[in-house]
Amino acid sequence: MTVLDPSHLQYLEKTKGEAYENIKRGSKVALVAADVPSHTAVRVLATAEVHEDDDYAKKVLAKTEFPNAFVVNLNIEEVFA
Repeated sequence: MTVLDPSHLQYLEKTKGEAYENIKRGSKVALVAADVPSHTAVRVLATAEVHEDDDYAKKVLAKTEFPNAFVVNLNIEEVFA
């Protein structure tokens, strides 16, 4: 997971499984991030923007070890603390 800016996260989709198919069909994405030592967590609700084999994906993937992954940008809609 990469933080692009305060409103956007990015991850590389490598499994291309059922959850990924749901994202491609327009499902919202829920993400939980936790800091175990401090016992704090946040939940994020986002809309996904999928990049498969476009110029943006090629640029991002050129810097990784996962050339066959898809790039998923998450547009954060709500954060729950």
